[in-house]
Amino acid sequence: MLSHLQWLEINDLILLINRTEDLKMMRLYFLDAVRLILPYDKAVFYLFTEEENGIITLKEPVFKNLSTEAVKEYERLINSDVMGRRVMNLRRTTEYRSSDLIQPVQSAAGDFFTKNNIFWYSGIVMADKDILLGEVIFYRSRDKNDFSDTDLEILNILKDHFTLRLSREKDKCLTVGRV
Repeated sequence: MLSHLQWLEINDLILLINRTEDLKMMRLYFLDAVRLILPYDKAVFYLFTEEENGIITLKEPVFKNLSTEAVKEYERLINSDVMGRRVMNLRRTTEYRSSDLIQPVQSAAGDFFTKNNIFWYSGIVMADKDILLGEVIFYRSRDKNDFSDTDLEILNILKDHFTLRLSREKDKCLTVGRV
């Protein structure tokens, strides 16, 4: 159950999502503000475009404590079907955490996590009518705890607000610059 303070922070985040006109600034502000109720070490927020052949382009990423090289490597991994595709293939807005995803350990994903000091991750995939819109991912190192049920509850509350915002700006999402 969320505390009164957590609900106040969530309300502030929802206002931020809907009142910040510039899409890139909204995502940057969100990554800063969400840390008050969802601590993380690293984070990234992408917009998506999907080609007819199924290749996903991660566009205009905003990120905290990640290198540009790590962001580009994640895009390559997404398209190699090593990680992340299982949640995206649902083609619906959903929150997730890595410990709930049952997938075999694969060296490319393991290398990505090791190089970037990532052990736990959680996030939201946003989709509207089977069209992928974006994803926000939060990462934690091994010395931190996994994302809790409360963390997932917070993401669950925020996911629909993000989807509404991105679906209102779907044309803008599909035309922003690439990584």
